[in-house]
Amino acid sequence: MKKRILALLLCVSMLATFAVTLSSCKKKYTGEPTVSKKVVDIDLTDYKVVFSDSLSSVAKDKARAIPNVVKELSGASVRIGKASDETEKEILIGQVDREAVTKALKGFKGDGFTIRVIDDKIVIVGTTNLFTYVALQYFYEHYMTESAVKGTTMKVNQKVLLQNVPVITLAADNACQYEFVYGAEIDDDPKNFTQKTTSAVAGQNVDYPYDAFKNCTKAFSGLAKAGTLKSKKDDAEATANEILIGQVNRDECKEVLASMTPNQYGVFVKNGKVLVTGWTDKALAKSVELFQSMIKDATKEDKSVVLPPDYADLYTLSATDANWLVEFPRPEAEHLELIRVTDVGDDSLVYAYRGSDVTKATFDAYCKKLEGEGYTKITENVIETNCTAMYTNVKTNAFLYVQLALYPYAQQQNLAAVYQPILRITAAPLDTQVVPGDDLLTPTNYDRYQRLTDTMLTAVKFDYDGAYVGDEKKYDFGMSYVITLEDGTFFLFDGGTHDSPNVKQSEVLWNILCDLKVQITGKMPSADNPIHVRGWVLTHGHVDHYGTMHKFIKTYGQDPAFKLDYMLTNFPSDEECYQGYNPTTYMRDQLPALQAAVRGGFKYLKLHTGEHLYFQNLEVEVLFTHEEFNPQRTDFYNDTSTILRLTFNTSDAYTGYVVNRTTGIFTGDAYLIGSRTLRAMYGETLQSDMVQSAHHGGLGMEAEFYSLVNARVVLIPGHTPSVGAKCLLQDADLTSWYSGFVNKANRATFTAPNMRYIIYSDICNYTMKFGANGVDCDHLYTVGSGALEPVESPDGASVVTRAQLEAAYPWAYS
Repeated sequence: MKKRILALLLCVSMLATFAVTLSSCKKKYTGEPTVSKKVVDIDLTDYKVVFSDSLSSVAKDKARAIPNVVKELSGASVRIGKASDETEKEILIGQVDREAVTKALKGFKGDGFTIRVIDDKIVIVGTTNLFTYVALQYFYEHYMTESAVKGTTMKVNQKVLLQNVPVITLAADNACQYEFVYGAEIDDDPKNFTQKTTSAVAGQNVDYPYDAFKNCTKAFSGLAKAGTLKSKKDDAEATANEILIGQVNRDECKEVLASMTPNQYGVFVKNGKVLVTGWTDKALAKSVELFQSMIKDATKEDKSVVLPPDYADLYTLSATDANWLVEFPRPEAEHLELIRVTDVGDDSLVYAYRGSDVTKATFDAYCKKLEGEGYTKITENVIETNCTAMYTNVKTNAFLYVQLALYPYAQQQNLAAVYQPILRITAAPLDTQVVPGDDLLTPTNYDRYQRLTDTMLTAVKFDYDGAYVGDEKKYDFGMSYVITLEDGTFFLFDGGTHDSPNVKQSEVLWNILCDLKVQITGKMPSADNPIHVRGWVLTHGHVDHYGTMHKFIKTYGQDPAFKLDYMLTNFPSDEECYQGYNPTTYMRDQLPALQAAVRGGFKYLKLHTGEHLYFQNLEVEVLFTHEEFNPQRTDFYNDTSTILRLTFNTSDAYTGYVVNRTTGIFTGDAYLIGSRTLRAMYGETLQSDMVQSAHHGGLGMEAEFYSLVNARVVLIPGHTPSVGAKCLLQDADLTSWYSGFVNKANRATFTAPNMRYIIYSDICNYTMKFGANGVDCDHLYTVGSGALEPVESPDGASVVTRAQLEAAYPWAYS
């Protein structure tokens, strides 16, 4: 019984509340009500709950919950009644039009509340609706308990009185006495980008804490009629009377947050300051709702706004609101501070720690602590002093991914001001995550599969120029790559746009896979000889990267000749999408339907920076996911692209030994944060044989990134008219924000010392083979029309060599 009552009370408390700490006190004020010794026995049978219609929704919800709690405690039937229909037995909440309420408030001094038993009525009322709410909470805590209720009888003190409360005044005489404060690092400009933009990319959302600030000021101004409100950022000088919105640079905010878990929220008064805060944007949104209700309840008839100084409580989000892991061992060190918690989707939170104790020793000590408390290490990895480890605990249903990012190249890359060492923990309930097994975590033993083919990479063709359908020109666009592994299975990257009237890209992809299967096995795909896709990467959720994938799975997923093991990506949360330019959650929301559309389903593997996975002769290193943003916030949804480095291992057909390792970095549409994070984390070790030009050769990674990669082969998921050699012209625009950025990046890519080939995704489905000398771009093939056929290479149009570029633009290579 006790557990059931506590659960009900928790459900009530989850609706909302605020917490208040003691401020300056009057001499006779103790913070505790005066309680009469006389106790009255109330038979709850046939009582009605009647509450004032002027109460906020939060207070009303708490009043409406009384019948359910009484039913659990006593079995008595208590109903919700109407103020217009007076009965003998009533629990009156707020300033209801009843003689008993008038009598209870007669002679009341100052502000406060009273709980009175008058005849057969229980009166719970305050001088404001907010004090009524405080009184209602007191009633719950002292009388709606197992000790106070026996059978259908409740024992209630005849009179509880708290008066002359030294209130905090937020507004009076039509003027606000407080300043609203929000974080200086918060993006409050709807046209701001990481770099200032033209109208081409303007209009993305501001960061949510700024909207929270605006919602709070709007609520205050509308209810309190407080005239012009004052506001400032937290880098301004602190003053005594402040309303702090979100996570701001004030000691009071740090102290309150230190007492909270990420799924808790509230409104607080501490040292005279009002705090509307929470670790996550979801918690902050709940706190804003509380603030709006609080202001409504705290506003008097004269439009003054007063708060009680000594009411303290804290409540938790329900599990259906946030299925987060908040209880797990935390890292400990003297100079280690939790600075931000971010919802990163799929029931996962990232806890970001900074301080001088963010070191390898702290990382090792934390890993040892986890193992000592029953956590099992699944895998670990080190890339350029950046360390990661994955842990699970079946008993506590916990999944933890621990990352130490030391950014060893930040100073060299002039990024040290932003990229300081950080310790991140991605935490989630274990039953919501797919944990990679030994088959993905163990380096490939080349005896475990039969080598049937050379590894091949196919750049799937798109009709970027488009074709006319009637009077309208229809385009296909996007990015799609097919990797054929040595055992004849496949690994896919993205998948273009939706089918268009002129080209059905899902059918194109099916034909490519069929042709490759025939080339390898001599037979068309079947249930006994299926197109086996071991992994399908979705770099991010824009339609030009998922459209073909979505239609393909819906069309061919039930075909016995098709098999899909894993979708590999990392879907961002609503919180991350909120402020990012051009966000979408479509594929994330479609995931269950897509899994059901495939025979036998497939697993969604949420990737984390630092993971190293193995798919036959292909190695996959996760260099970047949107979890790396912390403590930064998203500006551009493209920057949520997952960035991978692939290693194509070529084994000898007879001995099985690896005779060549070719590397390639695939960037999706990543932008500044992706580019700068990789530069700071990996520096010169980014050097790779191949690179996929970010964002189709448009607004993507920086010139500095491409210079570090120094790739021999450049893959551009675009066509020459849109990403041609104009960047090499002597008069190429290198100064304007947009064109200058793009031209500098492409010039760095095209003129890198190692660069030899540029391969566009037009003309045909260019297919490259990997041999003992790596990728062979001198002998290209096309596929998808019934066979794997040689094409003239290079063709000088969609396959461009360095020699051709040097001949045309000698000044760019001098």
